[in-house]
Amino acid sequence: MSTRQNDNVKEEIQILRQRILELESELQDSRDRFQGLVESSNALIWEMDSSKELVYLSPQVWDLLGYQTEEVFEKRFLKRFDKEYTRKVVRIMDAAIKRKKAFTLYEVKLRHKDGSLRIFEISGRPTFDRDGVFTGFLGVGYEITKRRLAEDALRDTNQRLADIINFLPDPTLVIDMEGRVIAWNQAIEDMTGFKAEDMLGKGDYEYSIPFYGHRRPILIDLVFEIDPEIESEYFFIRKDRQVVIAESYTPCVKGVGATLWGKATPLCDSRGNFVGAIESIRDISDTKQAEKERLETQERIAHAEKLVSLGIMAAGIAHEINQPLNSLKVIADSLLYWYKRGKDLDMVRVAESLQKISNQAERIDNYIKNIRSSIRTEQRPHSEYCSFNDAIENALVMLGETIKKNRIRVAKSLDPGLPPILSQPARMEEIIINLVLNSIQSIAESGRMERRIECRTELKDQIQIEISDNGIGLSQEVRARAFEPFFTTRPGGEGMGLGLAIVHSIVTSYGGSIEADRNEWGGATFRIRIPWSINNRS
Repeated sequence: MSTRQNDNVKEEIQILRQRILELESELQDSRDRFQGLVESSNALIWEMDSSKELVYLSPQVWDLLGYQTEEVFEKRFLKRFDKEYTRKVVRIMDAAIKRKKAFTLYEVKLRHKDGSLRIFEISGRPTFDRDGVFTGFLGVGYEITKRRLAEDALRDTNQRLADIINFLPDPTLVIDMEGRVIAWNQAIEDMTGFKAEDMLGKGDYEYSIPFYGHRRPILIDLVFEIDPEIESEYFFIRKDRQVVIAESYTPCVKGVGATLWGKATPLCDSRGNFVGAIESIRDISDTKQAEKERLETQERIAHAEKLVSLGIMAAGIAHEINQPLNSLKVIADSLLYWYKRGKDLDMVRVAESLQKISNQAERIDNYIKNIRSSIRTEQRPHSEYCSFNDAIENALVMLGETIKKNRIRVAKSLDPGLPPILSQPARMEEIIINLVLNSIQSIAESGRMERRIECRTELKDQIQIEISDNGIGLSQEVRARAFEPFFTTRPGGEGMGLGLAIVHSIVTSYGGSIEADRNEWGGATFRIRIPWSINNRS
């Protein structure tokens, strides 16, 4: 080799050495960066050789398992596993080697140095040399102990809630925000004949089929959306914030239909976000029928009591009619007396006498009409669901001219959510008409310049109706006898004392009560309370 060639070789060797040094520096930088990433990661980085012996474990082992890195290498890695997992881990690794593919997110249990079990999700991949010979594993692990315990606790809580819902005595269903059934308890199975396994997970209003025979929104859907058409199908519906209560007839329950009472409310997560809704149902068909029969029985009893009281009424009627009859006789006898004596009668005086006769005859006619009204025995009209709000509106229309003539200002405060009751509109209007007429008469006697009547309805635990005025009011003695038949404070000839007695009879036939009291205006307030549904008191 020539000197020139020798110099060229030396130069190339020097360049190669320089390149090797640069590559070693780059490799060290790469190792340092990798080491930094490994040590700053929350993951547990691990490496195993072909014998499945641990050859590298990142420093996080101290934080996660309580061991120093050196301690881990003193024992075989697989001994850190809970025994029940050891064979499973080996099988998974062997399968990964055979397929030459990574395994991902397998859950294992490792023992902490203090003896407690820690749960990890591990993933890894087998490594091979250029000839395809297995050389070991590289992988990562993440501790999920707290997450798994939280998930287990949540699962246990959900199971307990599911058990509670399932054993509720009321038929109950729960849906999520997509309208899928997530709970269908034993009671609703018994009511509808549809099993939970056939309903859970179903959406698209599947839960309405057991009640109506086809898909449609029901009460639970009205928690989140307003549907006037659906709401109109309920006998009664009331919304209190986000709680919806209603009664309706469903044609398919038990194959013959039933009257159901339902209550629905939204379900929220810990942050107050809606996650679904729950509805509880009661079959109140028997209660409704019993309520109807009770009303009919009370009406028959009330009618019988009227007939029994006819003996007492007869004496009062005879007394009331005897007075105008005596007046008629005196006026008529006076006219006949002067006529028989041949006296020329002053036609003005004759007309006055005839007017007096007409007035007394009208008194008798009014007495008879009131009596007929209180004891009539015609067939009872068909009962239907009626609202006292409507009764008040109709009664005020009928009494409009009388109210206007007496210059009375009427105020109304009617609860729009007032539920209906089973009755006849005419009977409910009769209650309001008698009370308002009583107020008009009381106001007329007071001589007040400002005249007012207030009609108020409200639903609390019962339906409440109040008729108030600023008339002469009621003394304690009058309040004690206000609802007795034929008791009146009016001057002779201006009333039979039957109006409030009739009101009391109708109200008690509904299972309700009525009381009279003095109000802040100095007038009277008549307060009626009526239970709107026996089964809803709970």
